[in-house]
Amino acid sequence: MQRQAKFKTYDMTVGIHNAKLKVIARNVLNSDVPIRYKISLRDDILAMKEKERLGFNFNRSLAASLRSRWDVVENATKSFLQEIVDMNDQIEDDSKKNERQIMGLIFTRSTNLGLESR
Repeated sequence: MQRQAKFKTYDMTVGIHNAKLKVIARNVLNSDVPIRYKISLRDDILAMKEKERLGFNFNRSLAASLRSRWDVVENATKSFLQEIVDMNDQIEDDSKKNERQIMGLIFTRSTNLGLESR
């Protein structure tokens, strides 16, 4: 009897820990991962602020400063659009691969059934 009670307590403790681990895993799965261009944009802005804080850009004119900031934004936009184009290319490649697999499956099934087109 005492042994069964001990195992029951152990099972309840393990169940509680498993439930906590599942909640943590669910939170990790549902959390948003920062997009690469946002991370690089943030890093560029922080680096630029650090340079200005250190005085490297102290004597720059306002036009040069704004041009530099605009270049950072343009580069981030270019990298974002490039990621979209790359994702589109990958989706196209995946769809072509899936299409070939389906056509191969249909051809194999029709051959096995004796329905090969002439």
